[in-house]
Amino acid sequence: AGGGFLLAWAPVPSLLQSAAWLPGALWAVEVALHRRPWEGATGIALCLGMAVLAGHMQVAGYVGLTTAGWAAARLLGRAPRRKPWPVLPVAVGFALALGLAAVQGLPTVELGRLSPRGGEAPTAAGYKFAQILALKPIHLLTFLWPTVLGSPARGDALDPAFAEHFCGLGPVTCFLVLVAFAGKRDRHIYGMTLLALVALLVALATPLAALVYYGVPFLGLTAGFQRTLFVFCLAVAVLAGRGVMNLCEWPARGGKPHWGGAVGA
Repeated sequence: AGGGFLLAWAPVPSLLQSAAWLPGALWAVEVALHRRPWEGATGIALCLGMAVLAGHMQVAGYVGLTTAGWAAARLLGRAPRRKPWPVLPVAVGFALALGLAAVQGLPTVELGRLSPRGGEAPTAAGYKFAQILALKPIHLLTFLWPTVLGSPARGDALDPAFAEHFCGLGPVTCFLVLVAFAGKRDRHIYGMTLLALVALLVALATPLAALVYYGVPFLGLTAGFQRTLFVFCLAVAVLAGRGVMNLCEWPARGGKPHWGGAVGA
């Protein structure tokens, strides 16, 4: 579900172990919104807290930021339908996560203030350096064909920072995403599409990345915008899963896929 990006980072297990809690955190938000608020709050606390305790603070920060954005979007989406806003359980979940993660988080914050990176304020030069490291349009080719820019396994990788820019979705996954849009589209389809788009735009160091760099304390200074690719890969995996569901359901329903919608998406 993490695509080739997490596979490329296999030698750094803390990154994988922190990123692995994002699906659970998003699921816990959904649980909190569907009449099991305190079960959802517990899930949010455990997933976000464990993401920090897993050891990769930057990725844990992206997990928390993504979960907060998803929760805010889902809560705002309930307003037009006049559904209740379970804000309190979600807020309690985040607060408990901070408490659970404090044993790791507080010493890390203290250490970060003593480091060259953590002791600085956001600067234009720092942001420009982060843009240099970010994902480039040519790296998008690995979405469709993972080895188009070479591979470290073959010794012909064109990118010296291969793991930072490798997505590795493959043609089957990309096809299944199209199949997802060829079927019935609901708020979850659009929500995951928006999540994938935002994560990709941050990875490409567009103005959205500037909002993270200048607007999110501590996390922005870590730069590494391209590492939001793990969020992009997860959202794409969910969309591909919906594509598989559509392929399984169409024969039973006797329906036809809406390929016009897929091409438009």
